[in-house]
Amino acid sequence: MTYDPGRLAHKLESLSHEFSSWLSAAHDIMRSANHEQKHGEELLSRAKKRAQLTASHFAEDQDELKKVQQKLQRAREDGQDLLQQAQALLLQAEQAVSQANNTLKHWQMELVRARAWLERALQQLAAAEVALQQAQARLSQAYQNLQYAEHSLSACRNSDRSNCRGEEGRVYAARAEVVAARQEVEVAQREVLVAQEEVARARARVAACTAAVDFAKQAVRAAEQAQKTAHQCVSAVERGLEHIEAASKATQKAENSLAREETAVQAVQNSVRLAGEDADQARQELRQSRHFQQSAINSARGAQHMLDERSEHLRRQNHADLYSYKNKLTDAVKIGLAASAAVLIPWLTPAPTSMQPLSSNPVVAQAQRQVEKMKTVGEREGQMQDNIHAVYEEVVEEHDKLLDHLKPPRDGKAPPLP
Repeated sequence: MTYDPGRLAHKLESLSHEFSSWLSAAHDIMRSANHEQKHGEELLSRAKKRAQLTASHFAEDQDELKKVQQKLQRAREDGQDLLQQAQALLLQAEQAVSQANNTLKHWQMELVRARAWLERALQQLAAAEVALQQAQARLSQAYQNLQYAEHSLSACRNSDRSNCRGEEGRVYAARAEVVAARQEVEVAQREVLVAQEEVARARARVAACTAAVDFAKQAVRAAEQAQKTAHQCVSAVERGLEHIEAASKATQKAENSLAREETAVQAVQNSVRLAGEDADQARQELRQSRHFQQSAINSARGAQHMLDERSEHLRRQNHADLYSYKNKLTDAVKIGLAASAAVLIPWLTPAPTSMQPLSSNPVVAQAQRQVEKMKTVGEREGQMQDNIHAVYEEVVEEHDKLLDHLKPPRDGKAPPLP
């Protein structure tokens, strides 16, 4: 198998194109890596800000939850105190209702007694008035009897009679009757006054008992209203305590949610920390990649320059060899034609009586010398082809190595150039 310089030059040009493509790809990869690094750092910065904001919100939520729990604790204590006070007020209200009812019953009984007393006083007053009227009637009769007796005595004294003792006795008796009747009237009058006073006292007692009953009824209504209000107060305080307990349960749920939020915040902070470490490592690797890229670019440019020089050299050599091959081929054809003519002419013409050997023919001798020269040139050309083949194999091997090296790395790191 033979290798020509043109093919090797074409191979080197392909390799040079590969270097150019690799340089462009390396620039694109590094540009993309820089963009990704910048984008990643921006995302990391936003993630840090979000993590800080989340941590700040978490701290605010913790403080707010503590304040709410403290308020609920104070509200619970106040509610317990209010409940005790409301229950005490309810007990007092119930006792007030009971006392008001007892007072009402008492004054109702007193009112009944006062009315009975008034009834009796009125009856006594009526009896005293009747007795007074009777005493006054007896006094009037006694006055009439006295007048009659005095008139009889005056008539007796004005008459010729000398003894008027009977008339005088009747006058004395009438006067005594008047005195007695007057005393009866006075006694009856005193009894009437006493009965009137008793009636007045009974009426005052009735009025007082009536007022006391009214006041007792008002007290009962007020006590019942106080009892109702105390019941409502106790119910309101109990409902408030129930709301406080519900709020406590809600704060417990909020505390559990804060615990989960704390876990999430710690996870976010750990993620941000790990992301920061990854970003630092990526930044370090990016700097190393830039260093490797620059080294690779320098090596690739040197290799490309060397390949360009070799390609140019091979193209010049290929052009010179082609021209030499053309001249040699023309000479060989001429010599071959001459040798063929020298060989074929004797066969085409009658043979002479004395035939000379072919080697004695100057044309054939020249052809033989040209053949020997061609052999020498062929041997040299074979040695040159062997040398080209060795160089070709070396270039191909270097080409394959460079192609393997120029493949995109799987781990994102650029390996050093060989």
